[in-house]
Formats: sequence, C-alpha cells, structure tokens
Amino acid sequence: MEGTAKYPEFNDLEILVKQGSDEELREFLGLVHPADIADLVEQVDEEGRRRIFTLIPRSVAADVLPEIEDHVLDEVIESVPDERMVHFVEEMDTDDAADLLAELTREDRRRILARIDASDSEEIRRLMGYDEETAGGLMQTEMVAVLKDATVSETIEEIRAQKDEVENLHFVFVVNEDKTLEGVLDLRDLILSTPERKVSEIMDPDVISVKADMDQEEVSNLFLKYNLISLPVVGDSGRLIGRIWFDDVMDVIEDEADEDFLLMAGAGEEELEELSVFKSVQARLPWLAITWVGGIVTSIILGHFEETMKEMVALAAFIPIVMAMGGNVGTQSATIVVRGIATGKIDYKDIGAFFFGQVAVGLILGMIIGMATATFVHFRHSAIEFSVVIGCAIVSVMGFSALVGTFLPAFFKRIGVDPAIATAPIISTTCDIMGIFIYLTLANLLL
Repeated sequence: MEGTAKYPEFNDLEILVKQGSDEELREFLGLVHPADIADLVEQVDEEGRRRIFTLIPRSVAADVLPEIEDHVLDEVIESVPDERMVHFVEEMDTDDAADLLAELTREDRRRILARIDASDSEEIRRLMGYDEETAGGLMQTEMVAVLKDATVSETIEEIRAQKDEVENLHFVFVVNEDKTLEGVLDLRDLILSTPERKVSEIMDPDVISVKADMDQEEVSNLFLKYNLISLPVVGDSGRLIGRIWFDDVMDVIEDEADEDFLLMAGAGEEELEELSVFKSVQARLPWLAITWVGGIVTSIILGHFEETMKEMVALAAFIPIVMAMGGNVGTQSATIVVRGIATGKIDYKDIGAFFFGQVAVGLILGMIIGMATATFVHFRHSAIEFSVVIGCAIVSVMGFSALVGTFLPAFFKRIGVDPAIATAPIISTTCDIMGIFIYLTLANLLL
C-alpha cells in the first residue's frame, strides 16, 4: 500500500464509517496506509470496526492488526468472525500471527489454528512456545536461505519462488546441509555477480546472529550498535531457525523506553491501558509506601536532633535545599545509568571508571552549589560556622547522592532486577534520609 490519503476532519471519517455506503468506505480505505487504518479502528465503535474489517482486503487487514494497540485488539478480535480471522492469520507474517493468537482464549486459538494450513499452524505454535520478551518471541520464520554450494542463478530463482512468502528481503542467509548458518549475502552482491558463481564465494562469513533465548533488550542493542536491518536467529547447535526484522525491534525499543519511564515515576504501563481506579492505586501504592516509610524515618531523625534545631532555628530553613540538591543529583545519576544500561553504552568492564566519574561530578557540583549557599548564609546570618556547616553538608549530600544514584541501578541489574525500579522512589527516599542525617549530624558536631 503506497502513499497515505490526506485526511479530512476525523469526525467526518467517523461519519463515513457509520453512515457512508460500502462503496464509499471501501474506496476511502483503499487510499489509507494500514497504520492510519489502525488509528481509525481504535477510535470507532464495535460496529464501525466490524464494517472496516469486512471491507478491507485480507492482505491489508494482515498489516492493520499488528498496528492496533493491545487494549483495543481484544475488542477487535471479538468483533471479527472466526472465518475471516482465519483468512487474516493466513496472510500475516508468522511472528505477527503468533502475537495475535496469543491474545485469544485457548479455545479460540485452538479453533483458528485447526483451520489454517498445517505447516503454518506448526510454525505459529512453535513461535508461541518462546518467551515473548526473547529473540524467539520476536522472530519470524519467513526468510530466504540457500545452501552454500548454490549458484547465484539458483539463489535468484529461490528468491523468485518465495516472493509471495517473504515480503521484506535485503539479505539471503547461507547454510550448510545441516541448516547451520554459514554466512549472509547482500542482494547487491548477488545481483552484481555472474550467474554461475557460488554464493560461498561472495557471502560474508562474519554474520551476526543471536540465540533464541536472548533477551529482547540485548537484541535491540545489537540492532542499534551495528545498524542492522535484519538479524538471523539460531538454535543451540547454530541451526538457522528464523530472523528478526528491524520494525519489531523498534517496537521493543519504544516499549522498553515507556516502561522504564513509567517505572522511574513509580507507575506502571497498565495505567496507560486501563481506566480502572483500583488498578492504578494498586500499581502506585507500593512505591508510595516506600516514600512514606522514608518520610517516617526522616521525621524520626528530625526528632532526634530536636535540641540542635532549637538552639539554631535557622537550620530548618535550609533543610529543603539540602534535600532537593541531593534528590536531584541522585535522580540525574540514576537516569544516566539506567539509560546507559538499556542502550548498552555502559559496560560492566568499565563500570568502575564510570562509577567514580559520576561521584566526582556530584562532588564538584556540590562544591559549586555549596560555596554559593555558604556565601549567601554568611551575608544573611553573619555566622561563619553556620556557613561552613551548610557548605559541607551540601558537598557531602550531593556526593553521597551521586554515589547512590550510580550504584543502585548497576547493582539491581547485576542481580537480575530491572534497574528502572531502583530510580525515583527508592533513590529519592534514600537521598532524603541520608541528606537530613548528614546535614544535622554536621550541625551537631560543628555548632
């Protein structure tokens, strides 16, 4: 489907879906890109969805369904008759078909798989057996693979034979008799070579591949690092079993970024998809409980230093700035570490240098802000000792917060926990508690 129709107002489109003739709606849908049809499907009611999927061709529906958001997809599947859904699944790439069928009930899934081609059904079942957050869960089985002894002419004939099965083709994979991956062949090199030449002579043997159980984040990092378009997936023995296309990885990168962002805020992805007040409360409560506990601990610390604060009431006026500086530096460091781990730009081989670098940044920033604050306090209160306490407290708190913000995400990643959960709620609470403790301890000692 080429080009995209220039939309009229969306209200007009809804009217067309509800009141327009089948001929008008079919003509309009024939001009619209599948991704835009998916947007329309998400906006109209159940009857409108049923009309759209009745009128669009099977091949178009196969491209539309993977673009629909999960929380709407369930409703779409319910509105489409089984017979038509079977046709859609048969037109879809195996990875998209597996993702779609995973949304169905076991009974509906069994019924549809029983009605499609046996070989397709077997491939889809195999893909559904992989964890959806691994390379196996991302891969598709549609690809062109030839023996390393095949000639250029034979390879071109194989590509032509599979033109209806493999839509996106930039590389041909080269295998041996056991289907073990031997190399990859760029279409440009294939076209420019003489017909009788063997592919083993022109293939690239240094092919990057992944195991089926590799985590999807690691897969996406490989795509970004090496600017890949597609990536072969192999079994434990090196046997070629599928390929991952870059558009599936783009979805992973977007989903992981959304998840990390929400986790850093102490929320969950379900809040974007669910309108349930109870589920939103359930998702946020654990993180707010951590903050609440931190507040209780902070109040206990303040109570312990009550006499110190009575003697120097001005101490209380600067508690907010000490806590704010610590919390901000900790969150900044944590955000850098979480993003660096997610994109593969931070490696554990040089984590030590990065760790000390972030602490040094925190200390330098603390010195700058500490000196500025101490100068302000000196002119405001004419108390040199008080100025020293404030300055030293800010330097110490910001250095400590940088240390915590760098260490916790790296530690969580090392023990197999998503580092995004170690950011805002935990780090800000830790920094607040230690910030107030350091500040008042210094005041108690020096004043």
